[in-house]
Amino acid sequence: GLISGTPTAAGSYSFQVDVTGVDECVKRVPLTLVVDPITFLMKDQVLGLNELYGISAVSAWHSESNLIRYEQIGELMATNLMIFLSPERFLRSGFRPAMKALAAGDLFINYVVIDEAHCVSMWGHDFRPPYLMLERCVRDYCTLGGRQPIVVALTGTASQLVLIDLKRQLNLEDMDSIVRPKSFDRQELTYIIVEANRSSKCLVLRQVLQSIARRL
Repeated sequence: GLISGTPTAAGSYSFQVDVTGVDECVKRVPLTLVVDPITFLMKDQVLGLNELYGISAVSAWHSESNLIRYEQIGELMATNLMIFLSPERFLRSGFRPAMKALAAGDLFINYVVIDEAHCVSMWGHDFRPPYLMLERCVRDYCTLGGRQPIVVALTGTASQLVLIDLKRQLNLEDMDSIVRPKSFDRQELTYIIVEANRSSKCLVLRQVLQSIARRL
């Protein structure tokens, strides 16, 4: 497994590119599970894959996905390249036995991607303890046919202390498991500073917003 500290949005592109691959050696379509912290992010990434790349074999499994039942988990995984879900999903009473009951056959999970992985450390110790159980859940319930998935943790905002804790929580012993870019410079972004005094700041802000609206 590895932890990748990448500029915002770059991490999502990295696992979305991999989703189209097919393991020709075993003639199987590898499945990727993506752990996201919020429903909106799941929906946004599914929409992006649908509209930007024309990939429809992706699903978001969240509280609003009323049509997905645990007895359908085998079909869900067999017909999708990528499934987005929350860390809490791994602790649901119906999820674990459903995963255990899967006939491995031609099905395996290639990657478990933890998007916004800083949440493991920053939220797991506080109000979302399921984040701290991800490593064990992946090991116990996502290993199919004796094949344990590769864990990839992606974050663009983790401090050095958070990265160290993240490495411990995911049980990554390799000292080289943390990968960081040489620079977080985003050349496609332009920063403009507009000066305004206290009396005119509302007017200036309104003008800036109108300027942005015209460009869109």
